[in-house]
Amino acid sequence: MRLEKLKNYKKNFLDITFYSIIGGALFLQNLLFYDIATKGKFIAAEQNPYVLAGEISVTILGDYLFAKNYIRFLKNLKRKI
Repeated sequence: MRLEKLKNYKKNFLDITFYSIIGGALFLQNLLFYDIATKGKFIAAEQNPYVLAGEISVTILGDYLFAKNYIRFLKNLKRKI
């Protein structure tokens, strides 16, 4: 019983993390499009290596969670067919 609750908690935590990362990415996309619309261009140059490493880490985590949820979605879709 406790192991099942722990698995369910882990699944919910990963789902919340995934949607949080997707929400952050959408917010940043809106800022990017606004910058392009107002200035006509966007230049990204990160000077702080710690911030850059954090951004790369979050990107890799987002890619992993997206792939994991997409594969789970395809498996659930296959079961329903």
